[in-house]
Amino acid sequence: MKIKTRDSAVHIIAASVLAAFFIAVLVFAYKYFICYYAASNLESSLYYDCAKVLVYGSGDDSVSASITFTDSDSNIVAEFERSWNAPSVSVDFACVTFLGKKSYFPYRIYASDSPGVNSGVMLRKHLFSKGRFELLGSSWTDEQKKYAGMIADFALTPAFSIFSSHLTYYSVNLGGCVPGKEYRLFVGSRGPGISAY
Repeated sequence: MKIKTRDSAVHIIAASVLAAFFIAVLVFAYKYFICYYAASNLESSLYYDCAKVLVYGSGDDSVSASITFTDSDSNIVAEFERSWNAPSVSVDFACVTFLGKKSYFPYRIYASDSPGVNSGVMLRKHLFSKGRFELLGSSWTDEQKKYAGMIADFALTPAFSIFSSHLTYYSVNLGGCVPGKEYRLFVGSRGPGISAY
């Protein structure tokens, strides 16, 4: 009797694991095709200013700075003002490529010597909510915002990094910023970058 009960428990556990696997595959496939659909409906790649950067000071092993993410109407979306125990700070961008179109989204802020793509301040919860990528303001149509939100959802979800042929990461190191001078962090035709105002 105990053997039958144990076999039944093993079958139930195996069936549950298999069901969870198939559900995960279906969710991944759905998100992938939604992202593909959104990219096919965007006329071009997304270019936008995304943040203002002001480095207060830096030394051999610490940096203090303010990184303020704003939408295209200059409304503050998220602000990070702090010190990092590292020689410099970087902002990673997730880049999704579909149909030859590249879409870049701020992914995380981290001390440049931190290992791993999931360390630092993950920006998804600050820049993406309710299906919207919050850095696009009134100069963008509702349709563009909707499609950008679909792509951002894919790009900013760490689990989707398994689609490495469509998702890559680019870093912008803020180590060259002069303390006291304001810079803009942007996405342009060559990808993410930083320039002085």
